[in-house]
Amino acid sequence: MAKLEDLSMPAETYIEVDGLRGFVVFSSLSESYTEDFPDAEWPKSEYSGIMMRMSNGSLVFHETEILLRDDCVVELVSED
Repeated sequence: MAKLEDLSMPAETYIEVDGLRGFVVFSSLSESYTEDFPDAEWPKSEYSGIMMRMSNGSLVFHETEILLRDDCVVELVSED
């Protein structure tokens, strides 16, 4: 099982979650947010996890509960 400190991928980095690669637009786990996704609009009490923007522009939100599962793989990746 992953630990929360292992999942604290900051905003403005590229990550891969279970094969989905994207750009972190906010992470309530590391309390980091991009200008377009301010913490005031995405409160940790309602959005606990990581929001990614995919290469096609879509957004994918990964809840903390899912990220902590044994079968969930989260990795920091390069921009490519």
